[in-house]
Amino acid sequence: MKKSIYIVLLVISIIILLSGLTMSYFYDKSDKIAIPFTTGTFKVELKEIFPNEEILKSWKPGDSNAIPLEWSFKNVGSQRAKLRVKLEGKWDDETLDKDAVHIVLTDTDWNKKDPCYYEYHETIKENDEVSIGFDVLLDLNPDNITPDNCEAYNGAGYKITLTMEAIQVNGSWE
Repeated sequence: MKKSIYIVLLVISIIILLSGLTMSYFYDKSDKIAIPFTTGTFKVELKEIFPNEEILKSWKPGDSNAIPLEWSFKNVGSQRAKLRVKLEGKWDDETLDKDAVHIVLTDTDWNKKDPCYYEYHETIKENDEVSIGFDVLLDLNPDNITPDNCEAYNGAGYKITLTMEAIQVNGSWE
């Protein structure tokens, strides 16, 4: 009888021992992990640097008559960010050929990402000022324009719209 009590106690001890090992195998606790957040703003001041009104009104075809356009951005906020701009052009008269206008990037600090978007190659830090420049050319060569509609470009208006976008440094445009 003493022997059977020892065997029962031994079996119970083995069961308790195995259940404790199994429990510790499936149970764990980690240390606290602190994730710091910092809030701030990304605010930009925009400066447009354009030629005078007379040059804009007397736009003529050809490379030598390209009109330079420039925009300047200054980060007056408290956070760094990535910056991109979207440039779109449109004739007032939609029957005119949009391919007659060529917008050529003149600044090497920007990368063209698709037909409309240009991304700045670095992070814009607090108080950084960056600019982007373009030459706008009017190309009325015979491949683009027929003699019948060439006169329609005389006095026609063309509007360029610049849209600036910013995201946090770790963000993605997609």
